[in-house]
Amino acid sequence: MNILRRMAHLRCPWLVLFLAFITTLLLVACDGTMPPATNSIGTPNTTTTRVTSTTAALATTAPAFEQVSIGTKSDGSFAFAATITIPKGTKVVWLNETSVLQAVTSDNGAFPSSGTFGPGHTYAVVFHTAGTFSYHCTRYPYMTAQVIVIG
Repeated sequence: MNILRRMAHLRCPWLVLFLAFITTLLLVACDGTMPPATNSIGTPNTTTTRVTSTTAALATTAPAFEQVSIGTKSDGSFAFAATITIPKGTKVVWLNETSVLQAVTSDNGAFPSSGTFGPGHTYAVVFHTAGTFSYHCTRYPYMTAQVIVIG
């Protein structure tokens, strides 16, 4: 019985030393890097990002978007915000701030028509070509405006 007590006391320090040794091995073996992800064939997946000078120029000159409000005037009629001028590559977002359906339609088909969209909804077009783009609302033809794209 005396021998078992002595061995019981010895087991605890050895267990602590053993766990410390295993922990040290794991820390040394794991240097913090992970192997590259592989596809089902086993070859590494790679992602290539290519930035062209055009993309870089747009990122520095064109805002993310230009908002055009569709609102109600003091006389109760509806109106687009004033004509806007934007650089090429800008997204124009029309926001319907009225209580009725609205539409954004190019006068000459230069950009896709929105169809009708309700209060609080938006319609967006990215303008990649310089020029003057006139548009109107098909529901309220007196609503007219222009997007002037420069660059």
